[in-house]
Amino acid sequence: KRKYSKESIKIALVHDWFLKKSISGAEKITSLIDNILKSNFSTPDLFCIVEGISNTNNNLFKNRKINTTFIQNLPFGKTNVQNYLPLIPYAIEQIDLRNYDLIVSSSHCAAKAVLTSPDQIHISYVHTPMRYTWDQMNTYIESSKLSKFGFEIPLRYLLFKLRQWDYQTGSRPDYLIANSNFTAKRIKKYWGLNSTVIHPAINTKRFNFKKNRGDFYLSVNRLVANKRIDLLIKSFNKLNLPLL
Repeated sequence: KRKYSKESIKIALVHDWFLKKSISGAEKITSLIDNILKSNFSTPDLFCIVEGISNTNNNLFKNRKINTTFIQNLPFGKTNVQNYLPLIPYAIEQIDLRNYDLIVSSSHCAAKAVLTSPDQIHISYVHTPMRYTWDQMNTYIESSKLSKFGFEIPLRYLLFKLRQWDYQTGSRPDYLIANSNFTAKRIKKYWGLNSTVIHPAINTKRFNFKKNRGDFYLSVNRLVANKRIDLLIKSFNKLNLPLL
């Protein structure tokens, strides 16, 4: 058995990817987890499939090294990692975490699938099971360039295999944390596993709760197909309600 003090625990923090033009909720939560680990234990080493934030103003981790996979060096890997979807399961499993006591993953795609040993602890904060292989599959296929160029059947088979892999790897972490009750239901439905719900933190200092509210609805999202912003806009147009 490993013996260590709280400060000497070797920690790896794994996220799917950090893209220069896509620093949003999942990435900010990963940064928050990093701060919690630094404050209470030791500074974790950072891992992901690809990253494009080093030497930019979007770097959440200052000058710390972010370890990546071979996809980082492929054409457009740092900007369009989704183009290498068939390689993502292989890539994430090549990350070598043998020297770490604690692995914390922040996962919306593949980070929860890193390989660990029985004497390591792996805690995964799950933003969602892999959406485009489950309930959002048809939405993803409809918007895919591959489908538009006649590759719908191969794409469906690829997503079928990824769905199997997503199910199998859901049980790799020792502890699953869901970011919402809805995500916990999806984890239960698709992976057959229980999870603990810990809602994402909110910087309440940014808001004045006594301030009068405007007369409109606000939606903040990544503009990707599975968010169904098109349906949201159509619905509000039909209801004649103000939406930002």
